[in-house]
Amino acid sequence: MYSDLTHKRQGYAWQLSAQAQSPLLKGTGLQTGQTYGCDLVGYEWDKVFANGATPAGLQVLSISKTIDDNGKPDTSNSTYYIAHSGALVFATGSIYWSYALDDYRFTPDPVCSGLSHAVPGLQKLMSNVMAAIVVLHPSGRLTS
Repeated sequence: MYSDLTHKRQGYAWQLSAQAQSPLLKGTGLQTGQTYGCDLVGYEWDKVFANGATPAGLQVLSISKTIDDNGKPDTSNSTYYIAHSGALVFATGSIYWSYALDDYRFTPDPVCSGLSHAVPGLQKLMSNVMAAIVVLHPSGRLTS
């Protein structure tokens, strides 16, 4: 669910959750406690709320630290779950997450000047997500 936003900078680093244990992480080399990228979480972000609306089986892959326009600390979560239909539902938790997939920036964030933006571990995660999307999961069936 939508959490907050910032206009004071373009984004924040992405961080793997210490509790994340998922087949989607296979071959990524992503390590808990390490941050990745510079402007991958922003300018708006989503997170899991304890409001009773969380889908069954939701897996949290990231807990990334953010700060809203009022200076209030917040977090963003990348998540996924398998729907009753068997479909994989993946949420990056941020508008800018796709920035990890290449180095092109129309308007580079000055905070990230001189840094490579592409993150090989997140590229592999996205590849794993795309591969998992085409798999019929045991918990469901394909629908048209």
